Amino acid sequence: MDFEWLSDPLLQYALYLTGFFILGIVGCMVLIAHKFQSHHSHQVKQAHATELIQELLKAGKPDSLQIDALNQFIQKHPIDACYAIVRVLENASPLIDLRLFKDMQVKETIDRSLASFFHKNHAIAIEAIGLLKQDDYRATLLRYLDDPSCCSFAAEALVRLDGMGAVSTILAYYQQKSLSISQTLTGLLQLDPKDLQDLIAGRSAILLPAEFTRYLRAP
Repeated sequence: MDFEWLSDPLLQYALYLTGFFILGIVGCMVLIAHKFQSHHSHQVKQAHATELIQELLKAGKPDSLQIDALNQFIQKHPIDACYAIVRVLENASPLIDLRLFKDMQVKETIDRSLASFFHKNHAIAIEAIGLLKQDDYRATLLRYLDDPSCCSFAAEALVRLDGMGAVSTILAYYQQKSLSISQTLTGLLQLDPKDLQDLIAGRSAILLPAEFTRYLRAP
């Protein structure tokens, strides 16, 4: 028969391998295309939310239409909204009036980001907690100080919440090896400049470990 060669076991094995190889390549291409499309989609959503938040800040006072638009966006895309909030606040004046966010469903953005499977979304939620000064999440920040993937973000956020009141806690986690010296420094650098200089110069009630003087020096 003309097709008896197809019954050769070695040839069949080679054809099976070739088929799996081709399917694998196609699968990888589909996955890459999907990830690219997903990434682009998130960028577009975050850019839109950023624009809405910037308009609110530019107005300088709560506007019911702007708040409603933001809350509708949050209901549909809470994690993208969280990224947008952090992006705007990181680049905003430290004197910004956070009461502008009072009627926004910021807790929804934080909760949904913390519930995400991805650690990067946990990190952005932690940043939002600190930037928005969400005191209700203090216990969450303390829990994340023991998480190697998010502890530096938690240290920053805790200092943003409590200022000098957080320093003893941050140093305690450093001394028990939950935080590295660089992660601890990241948190301490969020202090008010005057408080930081008092800490470095020994003018506060908190004693800074000697190894930190290599990185922090009084003027």
